[in-house]
Amino acid sequence: MRRCTLVEHNSWPNAPTTTPIIGLKELPASDAPLPHTHIQFAHCFKRQAGWSNVLARFHRGAAPSMISSS
Repeated sequence: MRRCTLVEHNSWPNAPTTTPIIGLKELPASDAPLPHTHIQFAHCFKRQAGWSNVLARFHRGAAPSMISSS
């Protein structure tokens, strides 16, 4: 059985990319790709400020097999 573990604040960028990241706060502003699977709150649904930048970071961090060409 897999368990959740609380870790040090802001240590998630160094976690293995196979580790899902669970968070309630917005991600820090950055252009860095996001290769992890995230379960988090983001202001993207209603196209609030910065929504396209947040989603673009996930796209840039995705494995090539995860990006649809259509």
